[in-house]
Amino acid sequence: MVDYTIIKKPEVLETFICIGKINNNELMEALKKDIDDELKKENMNYQTNVYGKMTKFNALNNNKNFHEFCSLAQNIFLAATNNKGYICRDAWGNIYEKDDFAHEHDHRDCSAFSGVLYLGDYGPGTYFPKYDMTVKDEPGKFALFHPYVKHSVAKFNYGKKKRYTIAFNFDDYKKWDNV
Repeated sequence: MVDYTIIKKPEVLETFICIGKINNNELMEALKKDIDDELKKENMNYQTNVYGKMTKFNALNNNKNFHEFCSLAQNIFLAATNNKGYICRDAWGNIYEKDDFAHEHDHRDCSAFSGVLYLGDYGPGTYFPKYDMTVKDEPGKFALFHPYVKHSVAKFNYGKKKRYTIAFNFDDYKKWDNV
């Protein structure tokens, strides 16, 4: 006979959503072009939770325009994460066209925060069921959220228009990350 004891303690995980906006339409247009260029090299179209066009997960990690966005939004990133240090793990572009959508999912393999940057004003927004909230598409608007927060995108039905977004994951910074 094996003797054992299991002790469980329910935990409540605090999550968040933070909405911000960068007013730089020129930067948003440049990022759209960057996504188009990356999709010509390699893509993951219709292979992930995003049922639409999608670059590789790390396609924009070292992109100068994405870095400019991060620099402009840095104070908001720090406020949302209680001034913790962070490092970009993934940054990828998405294009939604007629009938494209994103299944409900989370980014729980990320340790700091996730986000989406809207590059245009066409689209159904991003729905967060836990908060019963939809963040609407608007150029330069972005949503940061805890990686465990589930979200989805309804079918895109805006005729021949395209919905451009950049999704990203940031991990907590550890001093050995730059070694």
